[in-house]
Amino acid sequence: MEDNINNFNNFQEDSIDIKAILYQALVYWKLFALAVFISLTAAYLFNKYADPLYESQSKVLIMVDNQNINPFSAGSFWKQPVNIENEMAILRSFDLTRDAVRKTDWQVSYYRYGQIRENQMFNNTPYTVKIDSSHLQATSIKYDIVMLSSTEFRLIIAPIPEPVKLYDFYSNEYDQEQSYNLPEGIDKVYYYGEKITTDLFSFTLDYNYDYNEDHDFYFYLNSLESLATKYNSKFNVKPMHNDATIVLITLKGDNQFHVVEMVNALTEAYVNYNLNFKNKQSANAIEFIDYQLTEINTVLKESEQNLENYRKENNMLDIGDVSGRTFDKLSDLDRKRAHAELQQKYFDYLESYLEKGLADKESMVAPSIIGIEDPMLIQLVKQLNELYMKRNELAATSTKLNPASKQVDLKITNTEQALLQNINNIGKTTNIQIKSIEEQITKVQKEINSLPEKQRKLIDINRKYRVNEEIYSFLLEKRVESGITRAGNVSDYTVIDKARSASIVFPKKSLNYTIALLLGLIIPIGFIFMADFFNDKVRSKKDVEDLVSAPIIGVVGHYKEEGNTVVLNKPKSIISETYRSIRTNLQFLAHEQEHKVISITSTYSGEGKTFNSINIASIFSIAEKKTVLLGCDLRKPKIFDDFNINNEIGITTFLIGRASIDEIIQTTDYPNIDIVTAGPVPPNPSELLESDRMTTLIDELKKVYDIVIIDTPPIGLVTDAVFMMKRSDVSLYVVRQNYTTKAALNTVNDIADMKEIKNLSLIINDVDIDRSSAYGSYGSGYGQGYGHGYGYGYGYGYGYGNYYAETEEETKKTWKERIFKI
Repeated sequence: MEDNINNFNNFQEDSIDIKAILYQALVYWKLFALAVFISLTAAYLFNKYADPLYESQSKVLIMVDNQNINPFSAGSFWKQPVNIENEMAILRSFDLTRDAVRKTDWQVSYYRYGQIRENQMFNNTPYTVKIDSSHLQATSIKYDIVMLSSTEFRLIIAPIPEPVKLYDFYSNEYDQEQSYNLPEGIDKVYYYGEKITTDLFSFTLDYNYDYNEDHDFYFYLNSLESLATKYNSKFNVKPMHNDATIVLITLKGDNQFHVVEMVNALTEAYVNYNLNFKNKQSANAIEFIDYQLTEINTVLKESEQNLENYRKENNMLDIGDVSGRTFDKLSDLDRKRAHAELQQKYFDYLESYLEKGLADKESMVAPSIIGIEDPMLIQLVKQLNELYMKRNELAATSTKLNPASKQVDLKITNTEQALLQNINNIGKTTNIQIKSIEEQITKVQKEINSLPEKQRKLIDINRKYRVNEEIYSFLLEKRVESGITRAGNVSDYTVIDKARSASIVFPKKSLNYTIALLLGLIIPIGFIFMADFFNDKVRSKKDVEDLVSAPIIGVVGHYKEEGNTVVLNKPKSIISETYRSIRTNLQFLAHEQEHKVISITSTYSGEGKTFNSINIASIFSIAEKKTVLLGCDLRKPKIFDDFNINNEIGITTFLIGRASIDEIIQTTDYPNIDIVTAGPVPPNPSELLESDRMTTLIDELKKVYDIVIIDTPPIGLVTDAVFMMKRSDVSLYVVRQNYTTKAALNTVNDIADMKEIKNLSLIINDVDIDRSSAYGSYGSGYGQGYGHGYGYGYGYGYGYGNYYAETEEETKKTWKERIFKI
């Protein structure tokens, strides 16, 4: 149980005092104000001069015709669902980006030189470059333009020592044969409208207007491929959410109008891509029908002419009843045979198509165009067309080595083999059907042979004409159907939200200001936190109270001027009132002693031990107490300098028997205070201070003086102070703010445990009054609150400066000292 209590106490000692840090933050308000001002200023400058970035987006719906899907039909098995990943791949494809760029004014990029940064200009440029498309152009060089007036400009081109390739804007390709250089460059004045032609370029500049006060501009000539490459990586495509067939197309750029234009251009190219593919299927069907119509049209005209000639020559306008019935029967058989032969031509077309290379295949003519209703054949052709479409999509976004491309190619091969097998089977059936029809035609032909010759010939001629006419009408009907289908084709992609405006995405001004404000607060807090965390120095009264059981008898503020006799020289100052409070509290210690011996020590040199010794002795002398101050720091004597007395004789000369007590006591210019200096530095100070003569000296002085003040050596370095504290009625231990380490306070606890040392108390020295509230309100009356009943004390915080004439003048501080003072 006792161990747990000790651990809890240790935790309290090691924990961070958040309340103290908050109070300390109030003391550092100037640091916070400066940090917030700097961070907000930085945010303002960043928002003002950072290159803006705008974002525009468009939404495209990919429609699925679910009404045509029958889960019980053979066709539904092959129905391909919408694959959003494939659609996104199409949108990211280079060819589609190139089509989008082609829809914009892409040939020239205009820029201006700004005071802070260079900006690309898209609209309302001060001049316009008109390219001579019949001339090859250099696209890799920079054309600097200085606008001199509304009629003249200066063209500057840096020397180009190495040959550069030239671009053909007519074919949108680089000329691989021609390349030129420009070793001396160009720096020349031209007129607007004047054609400028060299081996590298040919163009004309037209003046539009003056652009504010700017005169320096430049431009580049672009190749379609380079711009497509640039924007292809900038488009961002993603689904709206997981279950939707809506894709978001976004683009970021430094011009809000241009990003809107580019997003809409890509969206339009995407919609047209699907529509063009569907139109291509209809076009193939019309092309096939037109070819068949061309052939049948020639035969039809020939048979029509033969029929008309034969009737005129033989004056035969009609066929008899018997021959008419036979003719109708024969015509019906001829029509069936013609349709079967037309289907056979379609099968030949399919076989020829499948023999083509994979790169030449786009889409096949559907069997329904020729009136073929075989379900398996229709489905195989449909599936193959879908696979060709998917292969073209992958070809635009990946290489042939892509596993997905290989998988699609394998499916195409398997489907083509299945289609060839199906064609062979249907072809055999069709051949059998044609043979059966021909056999029937042969039987009917025998009946016709029994007719008169003229009538028989008329039937033959009329029969050929009727068959060709019906086939021609059939093909015309199918062509009209294909044309209607083509005219009614609608893209499967619908733009449901066109890009209309671009929102700024960088810099986000409000967010930047918020972050700047937070950083302006967090950085100082972090600085204070880290400083407090790693600072092992005594910073507050609470630090002393948590680590030391001895009471605090007083707190001494920071003294700005030189010298240690502040109480004697400025008795009405605030610091003098502090020592009056200490004097009052000392009256309650060893009050039974009429003559008191008070020793004053500290852990290390520099903590204010001598300063407090002099001023405590001085405050007793002002109270008309006969006081003597002993400088017992034999290793490093100091007191004699403050009172302008010599140190030739002192305690050391008395202890070795070379001077009497009366000889070592030196009077001062101040009443009721005498000084006994340390004297010459001896080789054995510890042995001298432990000698009986030292005890005799203190006893004799107590007989003469009311108060004996002993300035001892630092206890953290030597043990001399312990000997003197054992001979004292009151022992004062000086702790200096932001100087004494917390570890050094362990020495105070060790001393407090010694029974020989009586009335041990602490003085906190060199306290910064301006920060006293951050360290637990030093100025609240220590004698009353922390001296265990040793009086009432004055402390700080009551406005002594309004009554007591503090004569020291405030030294002016720099802004750094005011903000970062410690």
